Amino acid sequence: MTISQPGSYRFSGNLTVPDANTNGIVITANHVTIDFNGFSILGPTVCNGSPTVTGCSPSGSGNGVSSPASNYITLMKGGIHGMGYEAVLLPGSGQHVERMLIDSNGSTGIDVGAGSTVINNIANFNNGIGINVVGSTFTGNSTVGNRIVGIGATCPSTIIGNTAVNNGGNIDTGLAGCVVLNNAAP
Repeated sequence: MTISQPGSYRFSGNLTVPDANTNGIVITANHVTIDFNGFSILGPTVCNGSPTVTGCSPSGSGNGVSSPASNYITLMKGGIHGMGYEAVLLPGSGQHVERMLIDSNGSTGIDVGAGSTVINNIANFNNGIGINVVGSTFTGNSTVGNRIVGIGATCPSTIIGNTAVNNGGNIDTGLAGCVVLNNAAP
């Protein structure tokens, strides 16, 4: 599915992709809001390993929601499971991802660009980074069992009140200049 016009969109059921190389939704417009309404994008990829992912199959190039260059995209209240590559790939600025359940994807769970907010999401058992932000605000999220790292951030970012457990690495800020407070990363 491609969204090429700004506006608000709402799921009325699950969206199932046929294989690991198919994208669920590609966004080519700015200012798009998608309310998953409790529904999910479902792919065929299954990740294995405990307590941290050791591999996923089948892998592929399909993303759950992606946008090559759009800004001000909002995703909320749903899930993305089993994509061949990334669940959320929004490298533009001003993105907002809230209350999403992201799991068992072939690479990173949530990957957003500068000036974004990532709030109250769960990103578990992905084959890459659970949630990766660039110069963004990241609060109230939970990451468990992701292969590379639970929380990845390029500074300056604000990372407050998150939980990262049993990931390949729990919190990786890469550079100085991030605000990192009240996170649980045993």
